[in-house]
Amino acid sequence: MWVLNVDTAGKTHKDIQTVEIESPRILSSRKNTQCLEEIVRHFEGGMDIPSCLLALELIFTTLLKDREMLIEVVPLKPVEKTSENQYKEWLKNVYEECYTKMLQSIENGSHKIQVQGLSTAMNILSYEGKFPLEAKDNYVPLTKLKAVLMKILSNKQNNAHLINKYTEYLLFDDILFFTWKVLPSLTAKIQPK
Repeated sequence: MWVLNVDTAGKTHKDIQTVEIESPRILSSRKNTQCLEEIVRHFEGGMDIPSCLLALELIFTTLLKDREMLIEVVPLKPVEKTSENQYKEWLKNVYEECYTKMLQSIENGSHKIQVQGLSTAMNILSYEGKFPLEAKDNYVPLTKLKAVLMKILSNKQNNAHLINKYTEYLLFDDILFFTWKVLPSLTAKIQPK
């Protein structure tokens, strides 16, 4: 059983128990999609955000690794409208919406939630690079990496703690390379007069 070690101050036992129990249940059977919806509702409602981030990370990294969201595309043929493909499309949509919300947690007032949001986003980004949503070789989710960089380089608040956390990821050559590749697109373009 997956157990979360989180600060439970101000959270009901039912909220935390729901997140702890529901995430493995989602992975055990496709019939448990309502469990994913419940965790997303908890996350959107701001209930126990660190636990929700960890649960969503576990769910989506497992789904990516198991290729549960990959829809096989045959060139020059339309994608079949099977129940399997519709389920995968629904999962992809939930995944993309949740990733956007995970990035928003980087702007949360709590440093703990900000760092957990960054860690979750980077772990998911890593899994998507290894197990892309589309059948591609050498895929790097640059759009997602750019979104992460935009959040941590925000001029709205002091994110020194997030930048320090991000430097840990820069120890990996691929993250360092692709960070340098994305950075020019984040800088203002000035036209010479």
